[in-house]
Amino acid sequence: MKQSVEPALLPNIAEQRAAAERLSNSSCFRRSPRLRDMLVYILECTLSGRSEDLTETRIALKVFGRSAYNPAEENLVRASARQLRNKLAEYRQDEGLDDNIVVEIPKGKYLATFRHRGEAERAEPPEIRSGPHPAQSRTSVWLVWGLLAIAVVFAAIAAALWRGNRESVQFKPLVSSPQTLFDAILPGPGQRTDLILPDSALILWSGLTHRNLSLNDYASDHNPLLAVAPAANVPDSGLIGMLRTQQLSRFADFRIVFAILQDYPQYARHLSLHHARSMHVRDFDSGDNFVLIGGYYSNPWASLFEKSANFHLQKTNDGSGCFVNKRPLPREQKIYCSARTFNAQGTDYAHITVVHNSDHGGRVLLIAGIHLEGTEAAGEFFLNPQSVPEVLKSLHCDQIRHLPDYELLLRIYSVGGTGRSAQLISARRL
Repeated sequence: MKQSVEPALLPNIAEQRAAAERLSNSSCFRRSPRLRDMLVYILECTLSGRSEDLTETRIALKVFGRSAYNPAEENLVRASARQLRNKLAEYRQDEGLDDNIVVEIPKGKYLATFRHRGEAERAEPPEIRSGPHPAQSRTSVWLVWGLLAIAVVFAAIAAALWRGNRESVQFKPLVSSPQTLFDAILPGPGQRTDLILPDSALILWSGLTHRNLSLNDYASDHNPLLAVAPAANVPDSGLIGMLRTQQLSRFADFRIVFAILQDYPQYARHLSLHHARSMHVRDFDSGDNFVLIGGYYSNPWASLFEKSANFHLQKTNDGSGCFVNKRPLPREQKIYCSARTFNAQGTDYAHITVVHNSDHGGRVLLIAGIHLEGTEAAGEFFLNPQSVPEVLKSLHCDQIRHLPDYELLLRIYSVGGTGRSAQLISARRL
């Protein structure tokens, strides 16, 4: 017989407000100010009984500062709500693991719910899996390719949606939006900003062949990646076909692109999305801005602009890597290496470089971590308004538009394959 829930088990209003305060002030949400603003608005409306203010349009106007919003044509609020639910789940499994009250936002709604965390839920240990058994290696390979295939489909859908909506977005700055470091990469009059996704097939090809592809080889008509033949250590020739024909990128790389489009929707008409394999060296001979996601090992075009950088990424045979500090300053290390356990938990590093594109007038942004988590966390750091004062102070500037060419080295702490925080450990003028 099913037992009913006693009303006494539901959190009272004092417990709800305490849980809301604890959640909104957590470090998890301090790193995501836009999602925190949305969370605070939802919690305030829920706790004050203003459910009529929790509509998609009202959230767009009140939280994101939109002067007009059409839910039938835009998905800013729905996409942000999905990210917010993911953040809440992340909080519950980390900072909020010992919280008595669980805060949730059910799918399809914007009204928050509060409940007591059950003892069984609290006592359940996190799932930890070791490396695959040899008998499972073939299944694991196909799982990787299945996920990458999903990324391909996802990319096609995202590109179609972006092409369909970009013409309806007005090129009108939102004065009330807080500045981020990306403001220096925004297109000016007659400019575009090209966002270039890494070639994830290149990472897998390097793992199969134990080679790193140079830019000269990658840009050549005889690209070894496209001509790779089946070998004894390749589980299935179908993998080779996918390496040759599919423009693969990872979901975390798309998250950086989506964050840019979400934070700067008024510039969508002047942003272009490309895959590294579709680029040509002549494409960079323009006055446009460029954003290259991933280091030279997954986005070889980055090597065009890394020559002046002090911190140089070197990949190791085990798939990890280190940043080599060519000119260490006092209290700096000569080398910064990733230190992670088998379940992708531990210290990682990432590099951000902003340079001028030779004499063409545009600027180039490079974002690269040793691992995927580092790249994702570096993207969040760059798009976080709270990073601006720290970077300006470190580079002795008073405004973003006065920033010179520069590079940043970040220390990332990752948990369960997710970059949790980014700490600035070095800032250099170039």
